[in-house]
Amino acid sequence: AMLGASLWVLGKPLEAGEVFDGAVEAARLAGNVQNLAWNLFNRSIAALAAGDVSLALATAEESVELLGGMQPGALSAMAACVLAAALLEAGQADRSVDLLLTQAGGEELVQIGGGWRARFLELLTRALLVAERPAEAERAAAAARVCAETVGLPTAVAMASLAEAALALDTGSPDIAAEQASSAADALESVDALFDAARARVIAGRALGLAGNHDDAGLELGRAAAAFESFGALRYRDQTERELRKLGYHIQHRTRSGETGVLGIESLTERERQVVRLILDRKTNREIGAELFISRKTVETHLRNIFHKMNVASRTELARAVELGDRQAHTVS
Repeated sequence: AMLGASLWVLGKPLEAGEVFDGAVEAARLAGNVQNLAWNLFNRSIAALAAGDVSLALATAEESVELLGGMQPGALSAMAACVLAAALLEAGQADRSVDLLLTQAGGEELVQIGGGWRARFLELLTRALLVAERPAEAERAAAAARVCAETVGLPTAVAMASLAEAALALDTGSPDIAAEQASSAADALESVDALFDAARARVIAGRALGLAGNHDDAGLELGRAAAAFESFGALRYRDQTERELRKLGYHIQHRTRSGETGVLGIESLTERERQVVRLILDRKTNREIGAELFISRKTVETHLRNIFHKMNVASRTELARAVELGDRQAHTVS
């Protein structure tokens, strides 16, 4: 779990997902509910960083459900916060706010400890702004700053700055927002929190664009887009590039010969390739699980990952993509 957490922070959400997939399966086999819930919400964090919102929602919801029958505490609060992050990305700001306020200790999220509290207070700030509750958002950002000053961690300070940047954007102060977000990005890069740094640069670029500084906005957004692409977080790359297009920049991507889908079959892990082979043999999820000695839920997780990496939505589309890739590879050779 610690390895997986380090990987997504460093901008390797796909690799982190693989680590957590193994940890989730091990916890299922051991029947350890708390450990399973812990690894599921970590899997959700990695999925969200990779841009797979549906997987992030599914794993976080299962984690919350598993902990629902237990005594409320820090673990259940963390699971609720992780689900809230996925809900906000899925466009459900009201549900996100409700979860944070009711399951994590009220406006100051007192059930969450250390630097994580600043992170989720920044999330709460953004969710409240989307839900059009600016007064509460201002209090959440203030609480994030107090938390950051208390714990003194660079990441916590950066999260407080991002909360303040979101407020500044909402109140029509893009210059202040750009300064806060750029400062946060620099601080996050200094501690190798590369995914969060890229997210901060998006906010800085958006703010600079609103302030009329299109050149610097392009630089910030370009850096963020390149970072997201290197992480395999194509959802966020695409969102960032839409911001660049608004500023008049033209985006062009190169694809390698033999690549299928957005990321291609070359990006699949060995286990995912085994699942693909069995899918092509027309095996059901139950049959795949039995042959590979994994649970049906783990098969479903592998399928989500495969569909995301191959940019397909069904087994039929997957078969076609693999067939196309094989033909292209044969042509190149």
